[in-house]
Amino acid sequence: MRNVMIADDDKDLRYMLKYLIESTTNFAVVAEAGTGEEAIAMCEKHQPDLVIMDVQMPVMDGIEATRRIKDRWPRVYVLGLTAFSDYPETMLGAGADKCLLKTESYGSLTNLMERIRDEAETGTAHY
Repeated sequence: MRNVMIADDDKDLRYMLKYLIESTTNFAVVAEAGTGEEAIAMCEKHQPDLVIMDVQMPVMDGIEATRRIKDRWPRVYVLGLTAFSDYPETMLGAGADKCLLKTESYGSLTNLMERIRDEAETGTAHY
């Protein structure tokens, strides 16, 4: 597990997350999307191992995009990312494997990503 897609309608946040991920982890950002529809298309094209999915996006939100991605590619790990404390349960219900609040530290995000990768590589995943 090494390839990541970032789906968030905030271009600056995508840029920051990409920089953070590529400078502090062994993951590579292989695709970015600004809408749920783009996220699905980018999954088709790039086959990422991990999708970091914002909840609220235009055209199609991250909740519906997560449902469709998990239906089509159940092995793709979806990590929900939201600014709203009432959405983690909704994302998990849509099939996301985990959900973090944007208010959590970025160290929490990268630590979780490393743990996900290690568990996937050793076969000890507890999603």
